[in-house]
Amino acid sequence: QVAAGQRRAAERTLEKASRTLEPPQLEPVMAQGSELLGQFDDAERYFRAAVSGERINIAAARNLASFLVRRGRLTAARDELRRVIASTADTPEAVSGRAWARRTLAMLLSQSGGYRDMEESLTLLDDNATDGQLSADDLTLKIGILANRPEPANWRLAIDLTEQLSKLQPLSNAHCIQRSQLLEKCGRWEDARNELVALVSRPDTPPAVQ
Repeated sequence: QVAAGQRRAAERTLEKASRTLEPPQLEPVMAQGSELLGQFDDAERYFRAAVSGERINIAAARNLASFLVRRGRLTAARDELRRVIASTADTPEAVSGRAWARRTLAMLLSQSGGYRDMEESLTLLDDNATDGQLSADDLTLKIGILANRPEPANWRLAIDLTEQLSKLQPLSNAHCIQRSQLLEKCGRWEDARNELVALVSRPDTPPAVQ
């Protein structure tokens, strides 16, 4: 929220915007400003007004879904994310919006701990693949979902996906530590040790890891 000394100035700015702006520019400005001021009911009203047309506005729907997540309204957020995913527009914004919505919904579903939700989250991420290849962001999330499961089969799959991720970008220290832990859980102690040795030898490894 806005610091106390700036609140009145922010309120005046928002009041001016309400008088001078017209839809569709009005709603997102008023929504974001109201949220910043802690006026959450007003913020939601404006966020929802921005998506009230017959045709889905991807940018506005993303804003609404993100707001609902921030407010902890996860059931409503999931509903909005599914609405974005169901859109059929083929503009770059729509394609990007659907990928973001699948990724965000996958993250929310995986937090339930349920096996069926986990399966749906993985399917959502797989639907983001282009020519069979997931992005680094989707791979990272998929690895995290699998690594947090209690099933050894999912740990092994997470290890395999880490190999795929390493071909797209250098593995971070966190990824290397995670991979070592998974190898150890799978009983591959020598591989786990070698992973840690390689990590410690990296020049960017912080002293705490060494």
